[in-house]
Amino acid sequence: MNILESVCGIANVFFKMLKRRTSKRFVLGENAEPQSFDDEEPTEVLPNLAQKFQMTLSVDPEEREGHEEGQRQQDGRLLRPPNSGTLQPSMSQGTVIHSQRFQEKDFTVATPEEFVRRFQGTKPINKVLIANNGIGAVKCMRSIRRWSYEMFKNERAVRFVVMVTPEDLKANAEYIKMADHYVPVPGGSNNNNYANVELIVDIAIRTQVQAVWAGWGHASENPKLPELLHRAGVVFIGPPEKAMWALGDKIASSIVAQTAEIPTLPWSGSELKAEYNSKKIKISSELFARGCVTTPEQGLQAAQKIGFPVMIKASEGGGGKGIRKVDNPDDFNSMFRQVQAEVPGSPIFVMKLAKSARHLEVQLLADQYGNAISLFGRDCSIQRRHQKIIEEAPAAIAKPDVFIEMEKAAVRLAKMVGYVSAGTVEYLYEPATGAYYFLELNPRLQVEHPCT
Repeated sequence: MNILESVCGIANVFFKMLKRRTSKRFVLGENAEPQSFDDEEPTEVLPNLAQKFQMTLSVDPEEREGHEEGQRQQDGRLLRPPNSGTLQPSMSQGTVIHSQRFQEKDFTVATPEEFVRRFQGTKPINKVLIANNGIGAVKCMRSIRRWSYEMFKNERAVRFVVMVTPEDLKANAEYIKMADHYVPVPGGSNNNNYANVELIVDIAIRTQVQAVWAGWGHASENPKLPELLHRAGVVFIGPPEKAMWALGDKIASSIVAQTAEIPTLPWSGSELKAEYNSKKIKISSELFARGCVTTPEQGLQAAQKIGFPVMIKASEGGGGKGIRKVDNPDDFNSMFRQVQAEVPGSPIFVMKLAKSARHLEVQLLADQYGNAISLFGRDCSIQRRHQKIIEEAPAAIAKPDVFIEMEKAAVRLAKMVGYVSAGTVEYLYEPATGAYYFLELNPRLQVEHPCT
């Protein structure tokens, strides 16, 4: 066979594949069996090409025996590679459920109501309000519709209601076209729409949804939202208000971490611990106030006790706002005023600066029955003006045994406050010493979650 014939053969094969692919109606979640392109003669095309070009696979003799196990062969052709479709275990070992990614279902359900009845749930959800816009709303709908198709063979089993501002309509935002219904809301600042808790609750009641998803940003970290939704009988897809307050605030979460015996850097509330029994943890307003600094003079006194350089941080800050590095006492007053101005009304605390530290994170997932697991970690050390610009996974800089302890500590923290849904525990890690320190917990799904 000359080169021209070989090229023509390959072109002909791929033309047939393209023709077959484009002639099919695209359905989100198409990787399920009834409409899966991969199931249309997947073992016929590649082996024939391999035979034409006499392609061979070399396997080390010592590994050959292991490779042969789990392989299914038909006429000498490889149908399934060994250990395919399996999840790699986490560094935290017992904190991750070991299961197959493409495990076959041994049951059939047609609706969310049947699904809930089968697994003895309490409340079926077939209509969700997305209190967000942009890529957050798009990812939510795509993910749930893919799951709905794979589970119910109906991608519209769960319907979506979205909030739409005049600016979103003018931009012809993608998430509007994907939704089943939309509700016009005022434009301008997000305090008028996506961060307006009262408006979100009102829309949820009027549209008769069973659940609300806030995504990230906007109202996703406002404890008032799950509290008011709970009163209205609507499910909040996220942590309960008590866990959100205990871990969403930087001062409160540091006190909880110290109570859980998780290492923290020296700060203005280093000696504080909360009241805790096996069922709940309580942080009183007096205890919280002891971790704050209210004036530049009080903050300077705490900084001198800790030792310069220090960080002045607003407990409600984020995204690079409300944080300043101070190298000497002369700059403390002006830096303190800047933090106050950037995040008005937020409590402020002072923390020791960690030099040459890496910013590592552990992804958490918890349910309402007290179970929590770690879903690996990521390294977010590359930042500009205290904002992450590049995230990478896994967090290879940490020693495996150290990262195991970090994951276990994160799981322990989540269970202590009764955390529910996705969350992220942030640490500072010193590669030179192997020491790690609790930084904060974000009680929401983070923007960088696909990295992990």
